[in-house]
Amino acid sequence: LLDGTCLLRRVLPYRDREGDAEGIVVTFTDVTERKRAEERLAHQARVFDAALSHITDYVYIFDPSGRFVFA
Repeated sequence: LLDGTCLLRRVLPYRDREGDAEGIVVTFTDVTERKRAEERLAHQARVFDAALSHITDYVYIFDPSGRFVFA
């Protein structure tokens, strides 16, 4: 939309008891905040990657369960 709102559209058939389509059901969900959060996370990942790619020392990252995720 023009105001920056992001909508998720779903279109599903509406069926009778025999399974024949009688119409459609259309729903819209506002996902603006989710999209903004995804964009912030992607930006942080780019900054993180750029910073780490310029460090001459080794950097190891482990997730909370102790699994190796980055070098």
